[in-house]
Amino acid sequence: MVALRFRLLLVLAALAAFGGALWAPFQFDDFSLLADPVLDAPQGWRHAFELLQTRPLTFLTFWANVQVSREPWTFHLLSLALHLIAVWLAAGVLRELLPERAAWLAAALFAVHPLQTEAVVYVFARATLLAAVLCLLSLQLWLRGRRWAAAAAFCFALLAKEEVAAFPLVLALLEWSTSRKRAAVAPLSAMLALAAAGGARAAWAASSIAGSGAGSQAGVTSFDYFSYQGVAILRYLWLALAPLGLTVDAEVRTAPLAAALAWGVISVVAILCWRAFRAAQPGFWILAGLVLLLPSSSVFPAADLAADRRMYLPLLCFAAAFGLVLRRASTWLLCGYAVAQDPPQKAACAHPSARGGYSTTGGRPPPCARRC
Repeated sequence: MVALRFRLLLVLAALAAFGGALWAPFQFDDFSLLADPVLDAPQGWRHAFELLQTRPLTFLTFWANVQVSREPWTFHLLSLALHLIAVWLAAGVLRELLPERAAWLAAALFAVHPLQTEAVVYVFARATLLAAVLCLLSLQLWLRGRRWAAAAAFCFALLAKEEVAAFPLVLALLEWSTSRKRAAVAPLSAMLALAAAGGARAAWAASSIAGSGAGSQAGVTSFDYFSYQGVAILRYLWLALAPLGLTVDAEVRTAPLAAALAWGVISVVAILCWRAFRAAQPGFWILAGLVLLLPSSSVFPAADLAADRRMYLPLLCFAAAFGLVLRRASTWLLCGYAVAQDPPQKAACAHPSARGGYSTTGGRPPPCARRC
């Protein structure tokens, strides 16, 4: 009952944090997306199955959206609903993999972290949300021993967005660090084959579609893109710790020396995490987050050198590591971190009062300060 109540509170917190998106207008690529005449056609859903149609599952959601209404709030409503579903699933899988306090901390960060704003509010980024929901469903099924059902869910995630191609590697790391059951080999192999096929198809489509802004049409070489991604990843990690200076157009172009140093730092972190690699420990989660970033932040070039929405699913892993580190921290430390993220807010810690509102704690720590 307590777990269910907390999951409901997380969903309500996410709704409070991002509910304002319902009043947001369309932005940037939203307009080019809605300019596609196929979305208005009653039989437009058939185009989702064309060979050159990337992210067919996401395309189907946009087609269905347009059939109902072209009002911005209807598009934001579905994106917000997907985030709330992701929060619900994330809380469940984290509770199965982490100690209770760490799981709730990680789930809360995933639910309301400012870094999630672009994925939730930007209509064009719906593919990120849909793919993340399906990956979380796949993880839930995997943890319950339904491995082939998890593989099927991952297949649908690839149809939503190919950037989740590295997700089977995370499952492989989890399996290798825990049970190492032979029954996991066949479904994992199938998922890796699907990921390879999905990635190859995405690369082919990007090079074949005029103005795709990816692959050979990204306007940047694979080498240059890779060199800039070290700085982009460090920027993501910094924003995960201190989300200050969020922008939709981050500048990550740097000199070769700085780019090399950035990748050097990431390599050292990855090696240290591998040496301290254990299931459900910080090293595992940091490594898993870096793995999830590989498809979008390595050698396959895109016109956007950095985009905060690419951290949506990886943030779950980094939040898990953060939750493990701070699970025994005092509530005052956690409140101080929250205030540091949002300086304009008052620095008073609060806890639920008997009337369901909030009251200051004075000199005493609130009940949630007890160590788990």
